[in-house]
Amino acid sequence: MKYGIRHPLLLGIAALTLTLLSSIAGLAQIVSYDLQGQYLVVASDGDFLASSYVDGQIPSDDPRYQDALTLIPLPFTGETISLNVSNSVLTPPEIMALSPDGKAAFVIESAAQRPLGATDRADIPPGRLLTRVDLTNPRQPQIVAQQTLETPPEAIDMHPAGNWLAIVTNPAANSDEPEALQLIPVSGTTLGEPLSFPLDSLGIPAAAGALDASYVEWHPSGRYLAINLYRQNRVVFLEFTPDTAEASVKLWGDPVTVDPDPFSGRFTPDGRYYLSANWQRNFAADSLETRLPDQSSTVSVIRLKTSDAECSEDHCVHQVMATVASDRSSEGIAISPDGTLVATANMRNTALPPNSPRFTREATISLFRLDAATGQLQKIGDFPFEGVLPEGITFDATGNHVIVATFEYLNSPQPTGGLEIWQVNREPRLDLKYQGRINVPHGAHQVLVSP
Repeated sequence: MKYGIRHPLLLGIAALTLTLLSSIAGLAQIVSYDLQGQYLVVASDGDFLASSYVDGQIPSDDPRYQDALTLIPLPFTGETISLNVSNSVLTPPEIMALSPDGKAAFVIESAAQRPLGATDRADIPPGRLLTRVDLTNPRQPQIVAQQTLETPPEAIDMHPAGNWLAIVTNPAANSDEPEALQLIPVSGTTLGEPLSFPLDSLGIPAAAGALDASYVEWHPSGRYLAINLYRQNRVVFLEFTPDTAEASVKLWGDPVTVDPDPFSGRFTPDGRYYLSANWQRNFAADSLETRLPDQSSTVSVIRLKTSDAECSEDHCVHQVMATVASDRSSEGIAISPDGTLVATANMRNTALPPNSPRFTREATISLFRLDAATGQLQKIGDFPFEGVLPEGITFDATGNHVIVATFEYLNSPQPTGGLEIWQVNREPRLDLKYQGRINVPHGAHQVLVSP
């Protein structure tokens, strides 16, 4: 999560400790939940606390707080396996991507792991590391490749064919480096040299001197990419042309204006629509409390034009079909495998100190029904639960469950993050039913399911 307050960062990258953490029990009393897929994979940032956004203090040398990648084999039996992999919560919950066959995870860090003796978030250097983790056996994950990027990354996604990574990068504070899209060829366990495309060179004009790309995703066809520009309130689409060793990208249609602060998004499985999750922060504010919105975030549904019949002379005008309110401070968004349901994870004001008049103890999930024929989005409701900073969200492989990565919990006796498990009920009416929690390392901020 990034509240939009750029903090000073020291140069350099902290040493990455690659140690396999011990397996931990998911629950004292094991519940199966009937989650479908090969496994769940969770990214946890151990360098930050929720309170770090307010007071800047980090866990220092406390060994209970470590960056982790956690694997949970399905069906769930209580087994979780965690590996120390550097990652950061200072971006959207999109710092991890899975290969199409589920045999590899790719993880980026926008901030490096905290140095020994560090006590303040300003002590954490910018991150530039890309890590490939072999998940051929999810019970024995192994780091097999790493690459240092030139610019701190914000978000990552993998081509549907599994042979290209797309990463959007933003420069560190006081840097002259351009914001860019980087495309990295992938062959087996080998990461190729990045191809860098500065966003301004693609004809994407900067607003107020900045683009601030926060999110990137491949279209299901692999032919296009979406990039969210959260300070410009726009989404841009690019056409991708691959080659054996090179690739090119160009603008695909006009940029699309949506509600303020489109932080993340998601293509529908059929590629017909792109949904943008618009946080609506106040970037003119000088504190966390005033920066967090006092109105609901929104979801915009963009109808994509992909055929020659829908475009003229290589010019396509994508159209916003609907914009619907979710709940306050929505960050993560998920679409069910059949494309009919949409869910957002809404932090509300759980990040604020409990003594703040704006503090909320409960976060929520917003559930929507998407009409594939018309692009209309119908909100079903908000479903509350206790948890601090829920960010990443996903459906399981069947779409019968919603899983939310939650950063931490109030008054927890031990540092812990969690996966909040909800069942999707379609009869007699569409809603969500809470099922329980799987404990994972503190700082959980993204969860994915391998089908």
